[in-house]
Amino acid sequence: MSNSAYPPPADFAANANATSALYDEAEHDRLAFWATQANRLSWQAPFDEVLDW
Repeated sequence: MSNSAYPPPADFAANANATSALYDEAEHDRLAFWATQANRLSWQAPFDEVLDW
C-alpha cells in the first residue's frame, strides 16, 4: 500500500464543509461532536445515547 497523498484542488478545498475547526472539535470530544451533529436532524423521538455500538 502506498503512502502517497493526493490533495484536492485549492478551489475545491476552499468550499469544503469540513473545516479544520470541525475536525478539532470532533477530536476533542467525539461523543459531544456527534451529539451536536445528530441534533441537527429531526427525530421522531429524541435519542438517549450517542454512538450506540
